[in-house]
Amino acid sequence: MDQILVDRLIEDYKKAPKDSDYSELTLLRVFRDGEGSGRQYFVFDLLYVDDVGVVYVLDSRNVILEKFLTSPWIR
Repeated sequence: MDQILVDRLIEDYKKAPKDSDYSELTLLRVFRDGEGSGRQYFVFDLLYVDDVGVVYVLDSRNVILEKFLTSPWIR
């Protein structure tokens, strides 16, 4: 695991919700696309907030393609 990349994603998240009191992330898992696209999915837990996660989708060059919050309560 590339800790520098993980730290960069956490810093990116901290810049996004400037009005949020909840900006601490912990890496849960990394998934790699088995289809050969080179995409990686970084799934973080948002600390102190139940059932909310943050997902970053990166391409093979570690460029952020998408980022979003996820929750089992959102349909």
